[in-house]
Amino acid sequence: MRALHTTNTDSAGLPDRSAHQASQSTTPIDTKKAGPNTATGHTSVLLYLEAQLEYIVQALQHMERAGAASLDVHPERQNAFNREIQERLASSVWTDGGCRSWYLDPDGGTSVLWPGHTGRFRKALQRFDPADYRIVAPATEPVGVPA
Repeated sequence: MRALHTTNTDSAGLPDRSAHQASQSTTPIDTKKAGPNTATGHTSVLLYLEAQLEYIVQALQHMERAGAASLDVHPERQNAFNREIQERLASSVWTDGGCRSWYLDPDGGTSVLWPGHTGRFRKALQRFDPADYRIVAPATEPVGVPA
């Protein structure tokens, strides 16, 4: 089976932070649907899952074309993506105001919520960018990916 790879903590040991909400450095992508920063306080999580699955299909199609058995997100791309998310969350109702809740990580940020509306989430995952990833291993046998 081909897999994108992701990780459960960032370089500072903080909770699940991802790249494109569908992949993280060194952990299989299939464990990250509805993963970090994908919860919503205003609509159905199904809209988020659909966007993630469309992104994953694009990644698998790329892997098929490239003959890759697996991909790994570049840690610097993951970190940049998460810095942007945390910056957007810093002044949100979820993290600013002194409330203590299950939404907050030990560092005061949140790895739970997406910092914006559903349309912005879908746009962030609209196009798989191979430059965000490196091929970890070449494919040893062909695996069909639906067109």
